[in-house]
Amino acid sequence: MRRHVLRLSLLIALCSLASVSVPCAQAPASTGPAAFAGRWQFSVQPATGSGPATPYLIVQITASASGVTASIVDVFMSPLFSGKVKEVAVKDGQLELVVEISGRQISFQGRRVGDRIEGTTKAAGETREGKWEGKTTTEDSLPAPETAAGRTPDAKAFSAAMNNPREARTVALKQFLVDFPASPLAPQAAFTLAQGTPNPTDRIAAYQRFVQDYPKSIQVDDARLQIALLETDRGAALRKFISDFPTSRNRERAEYELTLTITNAADRQAAQDKFTTAYPRSIYASDIYRSQLDPLMRAKPLNEARLNAVIDGFINASSDMTLPLNAQYTMNLRAGAMNTVADRLMANEVMLDRALDIIQKALALAGEKEEPGSRAIFTTTHGQVLFKLKRYDEAGDALKRAVQISGAEGSGETQLFLGKFYEVKGDEDAALAAYLKAYEKGSPLDTKVSLERLYIKKYGSLASLEAKLDEMYLAKPKPFQPGHYTRPAAPTGKTVLAELFTGAECVPCVAADLAFDGLTERFDRQSVAVLVYHLHIPGPDPMTNDDTEARAKVYEVKATPTAVIDGAALPASGGSAAMAERAFNEYKGKIEPRLAAKPLASLTGIKAKLSGETISVTGDVTLSPDFAAGSTAALHVVLVEDSIRYVGANGVRFHNFVVRKLMGTPAGTPLTKAGAKTPFSESVSLSSVTTSLDAYLDKYEKTRSQRTPFTFKDRVDTLDPKKVLVVVFAQDEKTKEILQSVVVTVER
Repeated sequence: MRRHVLRLSLLIALCSLASVSVPCAQAPASTGPAAFAGRWQFSVQPATGSGPATPYLIVQITASASGVTASIVDVFMSPLFSGKVKEVAVKDGQLELVVEISGRQISFQGRRVGDRIEGTTKAAGETREGKWEGKTTTEDSLPAPETAAGRTPDAKAFSAAMNNPREARTVALKQFLVDFPASPLAPQAAFTLAQGTPNPTDRIAAYQRFVQDYPKSIQVDDARLQIALLETDRGAALRKFISDFPTSRNRERAEYELTLTITNAADRQAAQDKFTTAYPRSIYASDIYRSQLDPLMRAKPLNEARLNAVIDGFINASSDMTLPLNAQYTMNLRAGAMNTVADRLMANEVMLDRALDIIQKALALAGEKEEPGSRAIFTTTHGQVLFKLKRYDEAGDALKRAVQISGAEGSGETQLFLGKFYEVKGDEDAALAAYLKAYEKGSPLDTKVSLERLYIKKYGSLASLEAKLDEMYLAKPKPFQPGHYTRPAAPTGKTVLAELFTGAECVPCVAADLAFDGLTERFDRQSVAVLVYHLHIPGPDPMTNDDTEARAKVYEVKATPTAVIDGAALPASGGSAAMAERAFNEYKGKIEPRLAAKPLASLTGIKAKLSGETISVTGDVTLSPDFAAGSTAALHVVLVEDSIRYVGANGVRFHNFVVRKLMGTPAGTPLTKAGAKTPFSESVSLSSVTTSLDAYLDKYEKTRSQRTPFTFKDRVDTLDPKKVLVVVFAQDEKTKEILQSVVVTVER
């Protein structure tokens, strides 16, 4: 996570916002804490001793009479990696800093040498040290990878290769190893290739070759662990790994993974107890404790002693860091873990007095500086626990306070329990209003039951309920204002294709869904074409079909939401409606530069016509002479429904630009001859689309029902002829780049 911190002068005045504070060792001013005050960019030399130094961290260090503090401003490959300061001190003129980067602890020791800091760095469990240096900076973020790595031809080539989509990246990295076999980046390229090998047996062989070819690489240890994890007998392989490499920096993970291979429940618990004793503060210990909470809470009879021990272990294993989010707010990680425990105790209705004690301590630990969203969640949990304890007036006060803290209407759970509170107090109108808000926000638990029961009591039936919920949904203010894009005076004619893989059951997909809605407002259809593919991630979605799944395979989509801009997939990242603007800005930032690109194909004379129930699409496609010789492209014709009403777990009620059918075949029509105009024609009947959607949903229901009986509550399998559109696009089969796209209005 990228974070911005206060400038030095304000940090000194508000040092309580810093993430770590320890007493300073006494030293002369020139070599004491003041010598290290400022904002520093840490650049790390590889532990192998060769290769260019990599900008790795930006750290803000503040010195005062009471101590020295430090916080991470930016970290290498943020937001994929995140970091926090664990310890900081100045002793005998030397800076000692320990940071945790995505669960891995790294120590830095260094002294002032002129205008910089120089020293050594070592990762936890690693025997070799690397060198690092710190230079003062005023920046909030590290240099972009291409800037940082662009000092040598091999670094430029490596950066360019890594920026490719997966299939093209594999080809580029192989060529990199041919062109730069002696590059210090060659081990990283080879390791990345091994990681991306699809077949497990081939991947083992690739890792084994890596170990042989680069025996001094720091990643040899990682490769050996991956080989063990891929073996058929994983348990035996992990035991051998631990025995053969007792000082491995991956030993902790290996021992954790070994516990997961034990099938007998009692033996697995004994092994995990042994692990948590040996590594009480490990991130894996936290995972173990978390996995044990709900089963212990549901067990009959309740083993309070065992549950209390696991609760204590989970809380103690959590980080006790308070992270500065910005100049105003912080985030206490341990308070978040404590809230998790209190919430689960409340939901399972066990040990409620312990739950109350834990959440009260969490609120005290978080304090008034806690980010409002988190503080509202903690306060809601407080209110829920009080409600379960039948301390209704206190519960109502806490829940109302949570709404105030959130600055809006609060969460769905807050409104749900407010509804329960109002019902207990006999105010059914207020209760119904709260239940409606809870349901509209997609609140889980028993919202629907409570809402429908009270709605029938007031109105006699549920006939008008869905219309009321739709009205509330459509009346909500937009989470952000997308603005309007004005094309330049001399446009290139490029239409960017924005594709989104999402799911109606995917709660974190809301930000991306709303962001894509914003794209359709900002850009006209001559600038951006939008396609939204639904998938059964994490749960059943009736807007999924054979073609959306086929398209997901093209980009190797494994998670939702995943956005793809002109064929380049962005890292999967989700969030709530409050995060929609951030997602929108990310997508917009990728789209607008692409609008200046020259199209590598032209799509001309395209018409779509609905005759009866059959849609026919005709036109011509011409590959540009600039299209790479020897490459192949494919033309895709997509039938889209521009709005479908369906309510899933994420609370989105209207889904836009939903892909219903890839006309022709999912593979599209091959295009190979650049410069030649190729006519095309595709047609499909709406009834046949409905038939194919029905057949797919029937098959899905049958397969899923082998585990538990299942049917879709709403199949949404009939297309509205008035809402169908067609999107046509040409795509490079190798690089996945979209050469050109067009949105076609259907003539009726």
